[in-house]
Amino acid sequence: MDERGAHVSGATNEVRVIDDDDSIAGNVVRNYLDHEPELSARLAETRIPVVVFAPADVRYDTELTPGYFERVQAALTAAVANHGRGLYVASVHAGPLVRAPKPLPRLEGAGGAFVGYFAVGEGGAVFIQPSGTLGSDPALFDKAISAMMARQR
Repeated sequence: MDERGAHVSGATNEVRVIDDDDSIAGNVVRNYLDHEPELSARLAETRIPVVVFAPADVRYDTELTPGYFERVQAALTAAVANHGRGLYVASVHAGPLVRAPKPLPRLEGAGGAFVGYFAVGEGGAVFIQPSGTLGSDPALFDKAISAMMARQR
């Protein structure tokens, strides 16, 4: 646990994964990074953590409701204010994301970078990119790291 009460761990290559109230999603992210050594090495080198946050007021919504993405944005803003620089993954139910028109609304994490959703549903779990595309893409993470490093210069 860190000073804010979030679970923090490092993979074998010293990548920090912070999971606010969602250790299952955090463990999936850790497992993903363990299988992406180049991405993990870049994260370790830049000392950029991956932060998994669970938007409390929409986390278990199975349907797309008015204001859904605005509430996810508010949770992202709060997570960035709490943790600072990092790559951010929202842990939510898959239903609203699958049913929403694509591309999904853009979420901004000033000081951080939103890289997608860890989405669970009746059939299991899937990573959904910020656009709404199913599946993870290491290049998406790498691009976010590069943008974050450029802003620091």
